[in-house]
Amino acid sequence: MKKKSIRYGLVIVLAATLLMTACSKSYVTGKSEFMMVSEEQEIEMGREYDPEVIAQYGLYEDEALAEYVNGRGQEIAKISHRSNLDYTFRLLDSPMVNAFAVPGGYVYITRGILTYMNSEDEFVGVLGHEVAHVVARHSAKQMSRSVVTSGFGLFNVVGSVLPAVGAMLQVPGTLALLSYSREQESESDRLGVEYATRLGYDAALMAGFFETLQRMSEKQEHRPPKFLSTHPDPGDRETEIKRMAGEWQQKIDYKPLDKDPDDFLRMLDGIVYGENPRAGFVMNDMFYHPALAFQLPVPKDWTVLNTPERLAFLNGGKTAGILLHIGKEKEPGIEADLFVKEAKAVVIKRETSSVNGLGAEVVESTVGGGSDQLHLLSYFIKKGEYVYIIHSFTTEKMYPNFVRVFSETSRGFANVSDPDVLNVQPRRVRVRKAPSAGTLKEALLSIGVSEDGLEEASLMNGRTLSARIEKGSLLKIVE
Repeated sequence: MKKKSIRYGLVIVLAATLLMTACSKSYVTGKSEFMMVSEEQEIEMGREYDPEVIAQYGLYEDEALAEYVNGRGQEIAKISHRSNLDYTFRLLDSPMVNAFAVPGGYVYITRGILTYMNSEDEFVGVLGHEVAHVVARHSAKQMSRSVVTSGFGLFNVVGSVLPAVGAMLQVPGTLALLSYSREQESESDRLGVEYATRLGYDAALMAGFFETLQRMSEKQEHRPPKFLSTHPDPGDRETEIKRMAGEWQQKIDYKPLDKDPDDFLRMLDGIVYGENPRAGFVMNDMFYHPALAFQLPVPKDWTVLNTPERLAFLNGGKTAGILLHIGKEKEPGIEADLFVKEAKAVVIKRETSSVNGLGAEVVESTVGGGSDQLHLLSYFIKKGEYVYIIHSFTTEKMYPNFVRVFSETSRGFANVSDPDVLNVQPRRVRVRKAPSAGTLKEALLSIGVSEDGLEEASLMNGRTLSARIEKGSLLKIVE
């Protein structure tokens, strides 16, 4: 009887603790809401995810543009329902058309999405929408109900038995959760409109940006923008945004900002368009990295994953992988020693070698045990001031099937001397004036856009090709 009462007492205490954790007040409505993540945990999550997001996408190296994004973001944060939070706004170096927020006040916008914006009003509306997700704790709510799995099969094992390698394949867990409900999207639209209007922006113009995204998704040559896949249309979005913008403008005696609408477009002049080849590209089954001046052959029909901190090749069946990153030490042997120690690797064979004139240490090893055991072939190659680490791995059973491709790929690592590769430059957005009045199509053709590029240029400018353009209007093209 005594043991039973103690057990029930523990249940009551645990239940009370859970209830305290699960109940919190909404910053927007003030009402109680279900939340398994405390605010302190939410802030800590953001701190942990932020470096992962940066590692995955990289920061866009344009100080003025990054400061602009942060500046407008802080203005929104200051008037939001959750102004007590310390917000961070980052501009990511990604061609992906997306903007997202993670718990704790971290908001990200890609250079890719900026390419398709045509006014500061659109930009502030979308940024306000992302701040609203933070204010309403939408991503934290998703985490209260979700469990994240990577879905990589073998690579789950890599992460569990070899963290130093497995971390290279991890997509930030938050991004797997960023598929909001229609209700959450509707709430963020509403709050985004409110914040933009209070700051003096015409939030109705945000509807035009969503129309552009919808046009992009309808084009067969375009994948649906990532923004639409993670931010579902709550229904009649464009009409609702315009309606809410009109209501808020009347509600607060709206006074628009005194600004030159062309300043925003001028600021986008020169922004990188699409993939940046300086960070690596594939041509004729060879991966080239112009900035680091190296090349590495890509196995036939393997998938390439390239991020600022790591390069991965994955076979079609996801039963083998090849990962490259730069080590911490200055010598191949020291880097190999560090790997063996940290991974608790069982060395099968080790030798000092040379790869295309570059000093190298080669280690064949196993890591882990039982069903989680991996068989690796690792190359530690000294090139310039860095040691490049290439880990090729699969299961013990599959290793004989892949050892040849592992060896051939790693031994294909080499310096790049071709000036065409070393000097390759990204395409950039350029802002030009329409030389005369007419249709958008006529204006684009007159400033050098080819027939094949007309549809993409019309999307970038947020107008149809038949839209009327005034003389001197600023238009975006790609050069």
